Amino acid sequence: MPITILIAAVVVLPLISVLFYRRGSSLPPRERLAGSAHALLIGLVVPYGLAVDALKTGEASPVAQLPIFILLLLGAASMLYSFWAFRSQPVLYLAHLVTIVVAYPAVFLAAVAVVGWT
Repeated sequence: MPITILIAAVVVLPLISVLFYRRGSSLPPRERLAGSAHALLIGLVVPYGLAVDALKTGEASPVAQLPIFILLLLGAASMLYSFWAFRSQPVLYLAHLVTIVVAYPAVFLAAVAVVGWT
């Protein structure tokens, strides 16, 4: 199961961001990036958690979970903005469901990796 979550976070979520970026060709670059970054931001949670787990010696500080929270907030803000930016393409909203479904186990995996596996 953790391998599946890792693959989904590292492969599928960036592809969703690329999909949104490519479909937003009519938007200015800043709006295009802001509306398509949500899946990539959420996908960065797992590699961050695993990197902290690999680099820490002993207990990690509770502050080490702050980047996970910030990435989730930025991802949620980008997702909300994408509803407005891509309002003419409602089929893209289905990709948000995949992002949300992958986000739950990804955040759990990252948080457990930062705090400690045992």
